[in-house]
Amino acid sequence: MNDRARASLYGLFAAPVIVLAAATLPALLGPASRAAAAARYPFPVVEAGDSSAEIAFLEARIAAAPDRGLDRAQLAAAFLREARRTGSAAHWTRAEAEARRSLAALPMNNAGALAVLAHAAAARHDFDAAVAFADRALAMRADHQGALTVRITASLATGDLDAAEDDAVALVRRLPSLHALTLAALVAEARGDDALAVARLGAAFDYEETGEVATSAWARTLAGRLHLRQGRLVLARAYLEEARRLRSDDPEPLAHLATIEELEGRVESARCTLRRASRIGHDHSGITTRLAVLARDAGELDRAARLFTESEHHLRHDLATSPLGHRAALVELLLARAEGFDIVEAATIARAEATDRPNATSHHLLARALLAAGRPNEAQAALDRALATGYRDRDLTATEQMIRGSRQRTEAFPLCPFAAAERNRG
Repeated sequence: MNDRARASLYGLFAAPVIVLAAATLPALLGPASRAAAAARYPFPVVEAGDSSAEIAFLEARIAAAPDRGLDRAQLAAAFLREARRTGSAAHWTRAEAEARRSLAALPMNNAGALAVLAHAAAARHDFDAAVAFADRALAMRADHQGALTVRITASLATGDLDAAEDDAVALVRRLPSLHALTLAALVAEARGDDALAVARLGAAFDYEETGEVATSAWARTLAGRLHLRQGRLVLARAYLEEARRLRSDDPEPLAHLATIEELEGRVESARCTLRRASRIGHDHSGITTRLAVLARDAGELDRAARLFTESEHHLRHDLATSPLGHRAALVELLLARAEGFDIVEAATIARAEATDRPNATSHHLLARALLAAGRPNEAQAALDRALATGYRDRDLTATEQMIRGSRQRTEAFPLCPFAAAERNRG
């Protein structure tokens, strides 16, 4: 651990964080050139190759000795890396299959195989199973980074922010690294503590090492998203551009850059950026929905209808194969299209999502769906649950204002008893 990293870690987890945050923010804020320097990755970019050679080597070893439990665990981990890189369902299936075979051959002292199963369960949003596998892995090896990571992300998804914070702090204390501190920053963001999130990211970059390109890109994407949410567009763009440079196969930085362009009134540039994002990665249904909305706003109704249909087909197929799949993205599509029974279905799905994943994002989504359905009092209750987490951004504030306006109009012009009964029934 270098002196700079040691000082950052001490300031974050053993002393008040306000001083560090106060020292970090002025250094980050500034003109575009200063922002770009702050966001710059300090090492040569070496593209990570695929795992095909490792997979072939391990398969050959296993063919010679099928009962090699540790070799199968390594093979499962290799397929897991490929699944994340490509999004291939076949790779996810193979990773799980090899992990189960590994456990059958070596049921004890095999935290690696259990961690693969935990990651796979989390990927399909089965967080109860993910946590169960992670707990078993941690019982075998208390400092297993992969298992702790799954437990943290599962806690974030289900709204257990105290558990996420406890595990994040434990992970940083055991294995301080770029990955651990970025994950801790993600937890701080979810808890609504943006100053702490910025400070933890600052410490994370102090731990940056060559060869961690994917994690470095993820950390910069988080930094860009955080600054974007707070309206610091110069900083947001700098971090997101650098994340895009590091990971040209990740559509998320481009999606956020398109948001910046929309905020700046450059709608056509935003559409071009979203089209670029839609051509990379393996899951861009949310991007397709945004393109549909922009096409409709431009009067291109046929194009908009086609894009909405394309996105809906992908999302419903995903939900058919995994009931806990991308429900939130489907709700966003239904709210954006708002045709026929879209709003009624959006409210139903959003309620299920908020029940299974009771975090700020899910509660906010439910509030928006209920508001669109003309149920402002229920929308306010859902929004209150989102606000109770401490998380705030401009979208949440805008929803709060819209709910307030809707409730005031409802009080001024109440529904007749029959209409009120019909609405309650919906």
